[in-house]
Amino acid sequence: VFSQTGADIDIKLSSDVQPSDLKNNNIIFVGNYKNMGIFENIVKEMDFSFGVSSGSNQFILSDDPGSEIYTPANTAYKEVDYALVINTQGYANNRFLFFLSTQDIGNISVVNQLTNPGYLEKFAVENLQTADPENFKALYKVEGINKTDLSFELIRVE
Repeated sequence: VFSQTGADIDIKLSSDVQPSDLKNNNIIFVGNYKNMGIFENIVKEMDFSFGVSSGSNQFILSDDPGSEIYTPANTAYKEVDYALVINTQGYANNRFLFFLSTQDIGNISVVNQLTNPGYLEKFAVENLQTADPENFKALYKVEGINKTDLSFELIRVE
């Protein structure tokens, strides 16, 4: 995927990303909500019609007090995660693509699905006809055991 761009690729930890990177680079971030670093500022500026909360941490905020809040869970039998994919315009003719989750299982499952050409085509046809394909948010519910997804469900696209 990356070699097709013909551009130089730098891999950084989110803690090493600088404000100049937000202006000068296309960015793909795969990680947990709690490790967003500087990307948290970008996400907080976005409008959401839902929230994602885990315990006392509210990761995704909605201005609507009646919005639905999705809460990941982890029991002795299974993990339930709410993974979020954000595709959005950057600051200077660049793009940001974020894969966010509270547990590894969410990102493992979503990245696996969204690198599958068959799933991508189906996703675009079924969900991006009414949403802006260049700027969307997709929330998934992933259930599984030991970082292995047993179910993968698209909850909403905006």
